[in-house]
Order: sequence, then C-alpha cells, then structure tokens
Amino acid sequence: MGKYEKNKRKYRKEWESTEWAKEWLQHIDSAKYKNPNDPNEAYCKICDQSLRSHLSDLQKHARSKKHRENSAVLNRTKYKSLMSHDHLGELLSTLGKGSNLENLRLHRTKCSNMIKHVIAPVFFKDLVKAIGKKGYSIIIDESTDVSVTKYLCMCIKYFDTTENRMLTDFLGILEVERATAIDLHKSIVEYLQQIGIPLKNMIAISTDGAIDNDLAFLPVAEVDFGQNFRKEFQGSQSSAERKSQ
Repeated sequence: MGKYEKNKRKYRKEWESTEWAKEWLQHIDSAKYKNPNDPNEAYCKICDQSLRSHLSDLQKHARSKKHRENSAVLNRTKYKSLMSHDHLGELLSTLGKGSNLENLRLHRTKCSNMIKHVIAPVFFKDLVKAIGKKGYSIIIDESTDVSVTKYLCMCIKYFDTTENRMLTDFLGILEVERATAIDLHKSIVEYLQQIGIPLKNMIAISTDGAIDNDLAFLPVAEVDFGQNFRKEFQGSQSSAERKSQ
C-alpha cells in the first residue's frame, strides 16, 4: 500500500457549505470530465482540478494564488453583448444533448425580447416593491443622442430593508421634448405616478449644473417637488458663505 492510500481520507459533504469552500468545492463524481484513474475525491470547479480530500489541502488550495486569481475573474461583473448569444444558444444545445437543452432555440432576437418583456418587468416590479412607502431621492441627468432626441435618465436612492443598506438603482429613461424645469418636472411627476411611487415621499432631487445663475432663468420656485428648492438652495448657499468667512 502506497503512502497516499494509507493517508487517504473520506470526502465530507458538509465542507461545501463552509465559507471558504462555497461556490467551488464538490465531490469529484460531480465533475464533468472525471478521470477513472484519479484517486482524488475532491474537485475545484473554478480551477478544474482534482484535490485530495484532506481539510488542510483544500484550505491551502482556497488560499493559493491560482485559485484566487481564477475566482477574481469569475466574480467580475459579467456583461455580454447580445450578439454573442447566437452561438451560445447553439453551444448549450450541443452540450445538452439528451436533456431539455437539446431543443433550445435561443438567439439574440428572442433573448433581447425575453430580457425586455419578461425579465426586466419582474425586476422593475421588485424594485418598486422594495421602495414601497419609504423616503427616497431622485438623481436625474438630461442628455441628447446623435439624433438630437432629448432623454432624461433617472436613478433612485433608497434604503433597502432586505439588504439593510442604501442602494442606488436605475429607475428609467424618458424621452422629453424640452429640457426646461417645467417640462422635466411634468415628465418626472407623470412617470412616478405611472409606476406607483408616491411623490410626497421624495426627500431630495439631485441634478448636474445646479449653479447660482440657473436661478435666474429656471423657474424652480414654481416647480413643486415637495418643497421650495429655491429657498433650500439659497439657505444652503448663505450657510456656506458664512462658514467661509
């Protein structure tokens, strides 16, 4: 009996739920390409590597440079062009022979429609539900694309009680005719009413280019977002001037 066989230990399923082994450790029987002559029982999904089922060896692998680098690559935010889904759908169909994936027909047109009409509405409904009747602030920015069409991008900042932290999420993008305070106010109010977020719960609104000269031609005093922003702005400006003296 060799030294390895003498020291061989049994793989423990409970290791997979520990903090250091989550997302990567599994029994080698679950590996895609198992070598029947491989004596190891543990397997790293991230590194595609078999390992001895020794606790110290597995923890050492989790701390290794190779494993940390591979994990970092996988943990990066994944944004893929919809153009790539033409061949990805075919790949899944090929790899899934003998299962329901074999009949999968998913290309960029169907994929984009699923995101737009199925997935996005569900996430948006969850967002509105998470905001609920709590206070929130709006972040807006108006821009013009190459076709000279004006758009108003809106983000919302709120406290998520599920995650117990402040979050800033994309709320929507609106097409506007003019970028005046009155028109932007009308677009924002109508959109918030449409999606069911109470205007009275708005705590603050953030915009770019909020300089003193804007007050001379933007009718912010007549635009009611729940409070008099001209008074608030001038009060903050006076306070800042006193502190600088």
